[in-house]
Amino acid sequence: MSDLSEAIVVTLVGMGLIFASLGLLMLIMVALDRVFRPRKPLVHGHGGENGLDALNVAVAEPTEREDEVAAAIVVALEVLAERQRAAPRTTVLTPTDSGSAWRAAGRVL
Repeated sequence: MSDLSEAIVVTLVGMGLIFASLGLLMLIMVALDRVFRPRKPLVHGHGGENGLDALNVAVAEPTEREDEVAAAIVVALEVLAERQRAAPRTTVLTPTDSGSAWRAAGRVL
C-alpha cells in the first residue's frame, strides 16, 4: 500500500471508531434516561358534553403542615417587602476632578 492509502485507511478506521463510541454512548444515555426518568401521574380522560375529551386530574387537599409552610412563606415575603420599602435610598458619590495636579505633571491616570 502506498502512504496515501494507508493514511486514508487509518483516518477511516479512526473516524469509524469515534462514531461507534459516540453511538454506544448515546445508547447508554438513552437507557439511563429511561431507567431513571421520574414517573408522570396517572391522568384519566372522559368525554365532555361537547364531544371533546377533558383531562380529569385528581388534586390532593393541602395538609395542615402545607398550610403552615405557605403562611410562613407569605409572612417572610411581607417582611422582605417591608424592609425594602423602609431601606434608605443610596446615592453614589462621584469624585470631582481631583487629579488635576497629576495631569499638570503629565501623569494621566
